Amino acid sequence: MRLQLLNKQIIDEREEGLANKAGAETASFLFLVLTVFSVGSIFTSKAGLSPIMVITLLIVSGIFYAIRCQRLGVRFISYSYLNLTGVVVVTCILALFIWAQNYQLNQPLYQSNPFHSKFLLVLPITFLLNLPIVWGMNFLVMLLAKVEKKRYEAYLDQLEKEE
Repeated sequence: MRLQLLNKQIIDEREEGLANKAGAETASFLFLVLTVFSVGSIFTSKAGLSPIMVITLLIVSGIFYAIRCQRLGVRFISYSYLNLTGVVVVTCILALFIWAQNYQLNQPLYQSNPFHSKFLLVLPITFLLNLPIVWGMNFLVMLLAKVEKKRYEAYLDQLEKEE
């Protein structure tokens, strides 16, 4: 059984191949940068990656993906968006990042007990606060995908009429 987190809107197979190529290049870029930062953090006083750095790298890799898709001629906006399961998973990952950062910053408050009641309440509250934000961003991406699809279909119709 395969877990589907994305709804894909592919017009043709050429676009899918080019989008996969851009995705592979983005993944290798992200892997390279994470490796360099991980190895570099060994030589500093604080070993490891902070959640803020990881989120920043994900944003930079998203911008890199968008630029690479544009250069390859792929419509990256209408490529895919999250379904309900994807929204919940992304919100859980974001809540876990914030939860871990909260524990690191407020460890004396929780008396170094990961099962402290205040600490355990942070996760559901963070999840519920971030769920509308993630859902709203995904809704905007869905709207952009529909507009881009209509625009692309109009462009194809215009090309048909010219012939």
